[in-house]
Amino acid sequence: MHHCLVASNGAIGIAGHRTSVGTPYAGTTVTAIRDGTRVTVYDPDGHPIGHLTLQPDKTYITLTPTP
Repeated sequence: MHHCLVASNGAIGIAGHRTSVGTPYAGTTVTAIRDGTRVTVYDPDGHPIGHLTLQPDKTYITLTPTP
């Protein structure tokens, strides 16, 4: 589990990778739960924002939003 401070551009870092959760979350702390290579990111209220799969050959990975 990672607690990540969202940068002003909406980006967070997880295990050496970067992704964007969006600028509306800038300045807040989100929670990223990692299960192997799969990561699910939750907003400060515990609602899922989206998920991604860590890929060793990429430093930036697009977050797939949760509907």
